[in-house]
Amino acid sequence: MNWTPYDEPLMTGDEILEILRSTGAIVEGHFELPDGLHTAAVLRTVKATQFAPFNRKLCFEIVRHFLELDIHVVIAAGAGAVPVAVEVGRQLEARAIFVDSCGDMPALHPGFELHEGERAIVVQGVLRHDTEIDGVEALLRKANARLIGIGSIIDARQARRRYTVKDVAAIQLSPPVHPANDCPLCAAGMELMLMD
Repeated sequence: MNWTPYDEPLMTGDEILEILRSTGAIVEGHFELPDGLHTAAVLRTVKATQFAPFNRKLCFEIVRHFLELDIHVVIAAGAGAVPVAVEVGRQLEARAIFVDSCGDMPALHPGFELHEGERAIVVQGVLRHDTEIDGVEALLRKANARLIGIGSIIDARQARRRYTVKDVAAIQLSPPVHPANDCPLCAAGMELMLMD
């Protein structure tokens, strides 16, 4: 018997967290982020999505919202989202493509195209800011393609735009961030850990 998306059981938040923690996709401690802010958790979904069984389960938490919406193309908004786009595309029987960062504006990776009228989902592993989607939205508008939804494994946005399309995630986690000079973790004497 072949697997279909309808065969995948829904996961609880605790089951999602267990996958993310056990694979190292969530690491808790005291970290300095690339922008200099401090946080108690680092989120890296590629640590989980590199494993096909976990990727399938996590991505179904996105797919289930789009099963009846005739999606033509799934676009990875960044390199870390490529495994997500491929799996979501596989489950929806849609093309999976990705963008390359080219300064302020992303571009479709050479060889990929968007076509007029195509129905698209934009995916991200960890969605930290709505601006991560803006460049892909512009590419869709330029091609006269249609954005149907946004999906992420972890929605880590501190503030969210109100989209007129589906905006879904497997789980919402927003670890607080603090300026280095006003960090409660530093004040508590927690050792600053290096990110690998």
